[in-house]
Amino acid sequence: MPKSLVLIKVGRQEHLDELQRKGLLYMNPLPYFWGIEEQGVRGDKNDGVASRYNGKSGLLKIEDNDIEVIDWELRFPPENAEAINIFCMYALMPATHPIDERMGEFGDRALVFYNSQELLDRIFSEFKRQRIEAHADIVSYCPRSYVGEMGPFRKLDNYSWQSEWRLVVYGGGGVPRKIEIGDLSNCSRASSTSDLNASFEITKPVQ
Repeated sequence: MPKSLVLIKVGRQEHLDELQRKGLLYMNPLPYFWGIEEQGVRGDKNDGVASRYNGKSGLLKIEDNDIEVIDWELRFPPENAEAINIFCMYALMPATHPIDERMGEFGDRALVFYNSQELLDRIFSEFKRQRIEAHADIVSYCPRSYVGEMGPFRKLDNYSWQSEWRLVVYGGGGVPRKIEIGDLSNCSRASSTSDLNASFEITKPVQ
């Protein structure tokens, strides 16, 4: 993970207060994101699928009948998708500044983790204690024409403005998972979403 990485959680005030004061990580199961009607911001039918395939035209065979299909897409979910829980944040780096104004649609408040390593150490220390299997990484984005393997850390590039870092936790029971890692005030600060860009001065390398 880049040393210059700053992680930002955007949301509602009461949820961010619990995150900062208690270290409460609230993680929805993967299928939750498939069912959100607000596709393009929160919902993503391709989120975490094992693989996807699409095309402009083709033939679908049903019994002895060939049916022509146009702009088709197939998604193959991972095994035990309901046992996967996800926690997401914005990954702020020189390449992802300024933050897209659409992030404000997630909420008008933000919690900025200026010491991301401290946060990760706390998370994985607790996970080790509870013997929880998890992985964290920055999401990579691929063209919408992409076909093949996906997984929880690859998304289509129409979501690239979200510059997502995510924590993927395995072995859940198909319901939201809550884990507390303790007060995080020593590595975070609160902000309004509208003030985020003005809060950072990032020097980009000369080309």
